[in-house]
Amino acid sequence: MELYHDPWIVQNFDKRAWCVVSQTYRTRNILINILTSMNELNKDAIMDMDNDNLGQKLYKSLSGKRYIIVMDDIWNVNAWYDIRNYFPDNNQGSRLLFTTRHKDVGTEASAIVNPLKLLTEEECWSLLQMKVFHKEPCPKELMDVGKEIARNCDGLPLAVVVIAAVLANIEKERKLWKDVAERLSSHISKESNMYMNKLQLSYNYLPMHLKPCFLYFGAFEEDREVAVRKLILLWVSEGFIEKVEHRSSEDVAQEYLIDLINRSLVKVAKRRSDGGVKTCNVHDLLRDMCLRIAKNDNFLKVIQNQLSIYEQHQRLSFHSPSIPSFSRPFGLHVRSVLGNLPDPSTFFFSNLKLLKVLDLSTIDFTLYNPTRMEALLLLRFLTVSSITSSIEILENLEFLFVDNREVVEIPENLFKMVKLRHVHFRGGAQFSKSWRMRVTKDEIFHGSNLQKVSSISIYDESDEKILRYSPSLRRLKCRVAVFWDSYENNYRYPAFNFLNQLESLSVSFRRSYVIEDSSPDLTNLPLNLRRLTLRNFNLSWKQMKIIGELPKLEVLKLRNGSIEEKQWDTREGEFKKLIYLELDGVQIEDWNASSDHFPKVERLVLRSCYHFGIPSDFGYCMSMSTED
Repeated sequence: MELYHDPWIVQNFDKRAWCVVSQTYRTRNILINILTSMNELNKDAIMDMDNDNLGQKLYKSLSGKRYIIVMDDIWNVNAWYDIRNYFPDNNQGSRLLFTTRHKDVGTEASAIVNPLKLLTEEECWSLLQMKVFHKEPCPKELMDVGKEIARNCDGLPLAVVVIAAVLANIEKERKLWKDVAERLSSHISKESNMYMNKLQLSYNYLPMHLKPCFLYFGAFEEDREVAVRKLILLWVSEGFIEKVEHRSSEDVAQEYLIDLINRSLVKVAKRRSDGGVKTCNVHDLLRDMCLRIAKNDNFLKVIQNQLSIYEQHQRLSFHSPSIPSFSRPFGLHVRSVLGNLPDPSTFFFSNLKLLKVLDLSTIDFTLYNPTRMEALLLLRFLTVSSITSSIEILENLEFLFVDNREVVEIPENLFKMVKLRHVHFRGGAQFSKSWRMRVTKDEIFHGSNLQKVSSISIYDESDEKILRYSPSLRRLKCRVAVFWDSYENNYRYPAFNFLNQLESLSVSFRRSYVIEDSSPDLTNLPLNLRRLTLRNFNLSWKQMKIIGELPKLEVLKLRNGSIEEKQWDTREGEFKKLIYLELDGVQIEDWNASSDHFPKVERLVLRSCYHFGIPSDFGYCMSMSTED
């Protein structure tokens, strides 16, 4: 990965792409991943393109270019055969690089094979010291036992890293280190699967509260980047997170994840704009270890085809695009069902009385008789493709994901569900007509306990009134439009100042054809905002000054918008807490500012801003980086 991002590589190749193939691959996914890695594909266009169209698009984007493509973790040469015709031979020094565990893949592909060597004993010891002690020297009393541990890692870098994490989390005492050395040595002499059992030592040393969280990664497909926000909600729903006074379960779960990362068991894949972890995954070998332990402990089973009713696994994860066969009803012991199942109707929901997590985006809730769902009294987490008013049967539901690319209708009783806290609509959502009609008549509704909602439409006065029944919202993503305010007798955008607890707000403005001046009134922004994203906006820099005065704002993203004066003059005292600033497609020409105006900014991101440069004084702000 370091070589892929090397400045020489970036400068000398017109196109670069990194694609993880894995043991079970799909040609379509490989093509999509390569195109998206090169920013050549609009995700909205994917559904309308077959494999050949994707391949032709790839061929055209690479024609006449010098490119380097990395196909990582390729198990079968057929993965290459399926797509090789889409790579033009330009005679310009382009390169295709495979990484594989199997030498035969390189040989069959007629490639130059460069086998990676195992680390020497000295290299293992050097790596172990660096991971455990960083720049400090190893104490003399630990030197010999430390070298023994390094030697027993047998040159496998991953083993060195995870064992080093074990040592870093125990006291630096010879007795404890000797215990690690003896356990590591015993795996060599007694077990046939030597490397796997060396890695399991890192699991054995985990605190009890982290073990189920780590094993849960086995539920996800190999090399998949797992969205942290969803992962944390799954852990909470499963009951893995210990209750801590005056702290939310999500915050405690976040600490669990950071602990697993610090122990080198989980990798950070992507970071959020504020530096937090956005997506994560685990090494293939560690995932294999998770699956082995989880299966033996009846914690989790990955289902590829047939499912035996005699298996007592508490969690089932479906990874097969084909429909498994169930000989007769099952599920009395099942607590979670996740993954990909083309026809969830094969499930016997009446048996799943212990179910807490149902994460199957293929479930169309409109097709199910409500009586079939009555047994799911313990359900806390649900992913479906659509919903109806019968969802209120699930009275313990806390987290709802509607995985549908189309805009869906929100049933009126959804906000009445007492325990529901998080709702996410992938393609967006709008309130039902009957609900909007009733709220227009000023009927009284019970307030909801919702904390996070995305993404909903607020297009008129009734939509705004409905939103007022969720005063506890902390995160909101919405699309808004100008509407007529019957009380104030004027046109305006929705207000958000009644959401006093709101910390994160993302707003996409729909263009107004009603009035010429459709600038939003930003004086009604909640003062607790820490993150603000505006899309398709039209602002004055006077309004930008209002944003700059938000006392807690840390992240600001401005995307595809215009500024009336084409000039931004910042002042000292604005953006006091801002650490991340993104300007993407913002139409301005002059930006007059100094680093003093953004005292805490750590990262500045510029995209598609062609008519202005970074203020020269920002060059003295060493903590700031830029992208273009």
